Amino acid sequence: MKKIILLMALTFIMGVCLMACSGGAEGSYKFVSVKIGDQTYNVGDTIAELGEDALTSDFYILELKSDGNATLSSKMTGEEKTLTGTWTLSEDEKTITLTMEGVSENMTLTRDGNTLVMIQGTGDNIRTITLKR
Repeated sequence: MKKIILLMALTFIMGVCLMACSGGAEGSYKFVSVKIGDQTYNVGDTIAELGEDALTSDFYILELKSDGNATLSSKMTGEEKTLTGTWTLSEDEKTITLTMEGVSENMTLTRDGNTLVMIQGTGDNIRTITLKR
């Protein structure tokens, strides 16, 4: 009987550890930087075209919920905008597909699991947005 109780306790502890260590992609990610062409703008920098005094970590906030729903909030040019949608994680856990308002974007999840990088646009109009948990 003691062996069964010990085995059940160890199984429970291992399950909790696996859930905690796996990290998953769920969570809240905040703005770190945006690269437009050859210029990179970080938190604290200004982008004259956007009329921002200084970029803050709430310039973009992406919330990935465990139920597959997502919320993207942005504060630009004094306006707050929130989009809702869904997200999925690829089998290799390296790509997140975010779908909002019928448009899907792929984001790369870094090896540490705490950084998302989204590349938007084509040609000379490419933006790279980095968010961190």
